Amino acid sequence: MNYDVATYLATTPFLTPGLATTLFTNNLPVVPGFFGTATTPGTFFTPAASAGLSPQALTTGFFPNQKIPYTMQWNASWEQTIFHAFLLNVGYLGVRGVHYPVGQLLTGANVVTATNSLPVFTTAPSLATLNTLTPTLGLLQAETAAANPLAPAGFTSPVLSTSPSGASSYNALLVQARERFSGGFQFLAGYTWSHLIDNIDPFSSVTPFFGLFQQGPRQTSIYDHRQRGTFTALWNAGAVGKGGPNWVHMILANLNISGTYIYETSAQVPIQSGLDPTLNGFSSSNVFFNAAGAPGVGSSLSPLTNSGGQVVAYLVNNPAAQFIRPGLGTFVTGPITPFGFRPINDWDTSVAKRFGISERFNLEFRADAFNILNHPQFTPGSINSIGLPGQSLSNLVVPGFLSFGNAAQAFSSNPRMLQLALRLMF
Repeated sequence: MNYDVATYLATTPFLTPGLATTLFTNNLPVVPGFFGTATTPGTFFTPAASAGLSPQALTTGFFPNQKIPYTMQWNASWEQTIFHAFLLNVGYLGVRGVHYPVGQLLTGANVVTATNSLPVFTTAPSLATLNTLTPTLGLLQAETAAANPLAPAGFTSPVLSTSPSGASSYNALLVQARERFSGGFQFLAGYTWSHLIDNIDPFSSVTPFFGLFQQGPRQTSIYDHRQRGTFTALWNAGAVGKGGPNWVHMILANLNISGTYIYETSAQVPIQSGLDPTLNGFSSSNVFFNAAGAPGVGSSLSPLTNSGGQVVAYLVNNPAAQFIRPGLGTFVTGPITPFGFRPINDWDTSVAKRFGISERFNLEFRADAFNILNHPQFTPGSINSIGLPGQSLSNLVVPGFLSFGNAAQAFSSNPRMLQLALRLMF
């Protein structure tokens, strides 16, 4: 498969071949490790791409057995009327998704193991100690290249493939209470306890060429928001002033006051290394966890070289850190550590007053306040959606960056916002 088609389908694997079009251009930016330009060759291909390479060496994508993703849904509910005006609903919702496309590198090989990796020191070793350490980073990289299982067949370039092995399951308990409009007042309250599980890791790919999610272990999804509660109320104040003085009725007539409160627990984003310690060219990894370290503090590593200038180990820049970013060629074990954001704690209100000008014309004045209590909510995306933001999370979830663990430097606090509106109705 030509590399241009592989590039396009890597980011949009759901498109059929008839919908993909190749665009030829000479104005490509220079990206290290990518294809490069005529004057600055890239290092993506091994050896460098040229007209003399075989079809196998030019192949960078293989997409067999594609299946259309789909979901299956089932639900059950029970509803009961209480005191004629109050309605209670309790339900269950289950959703199962299958055949999600996930990426894999067919030419990748994991040669970095617990016994074949570079050590990490918290105190600087002597040069004599470094000279005795094996292997070197260069040797591990050479072993990884030699372990390419497709190299004997001539596939020397990275070959990306997709498989429909991604899956998810969603289970939720739903409780909803509703009061019918009575006496100028009505409300709707809801609570959801849910658990989303999948085997897709959106943060595992560290190679810019690959836009696909990688398959990971089946675990709680980063899109999981375990608990969510909402309360919405509407009050027509005119119903209060009907039996009072005329001036009271004039003030309260056609006056509507409404509000919505939302509380939602945050998603858990895994702390990532932001690089590929295993050297297989595709996946990120977990980080080193120091149980005795300062909670929430991250650190990076500095490479250590022997007398020949070869990298043989790493030194922790801050040994007192709790989370330590691994280096190339290191071996990381242990469970993935999640990073939690602040919960959504939002109260929106609205006041609207309609004035009658004539039989045909009405003038409505409206004032809206979003997050009226101005609670800081440094949460990714919108406070009313479960998606992730468009900006990169690398500085937030990778130890060693200045903004590591500090959501206030990565997201808006969703501050209080006021708006006024005037509408003429006829």
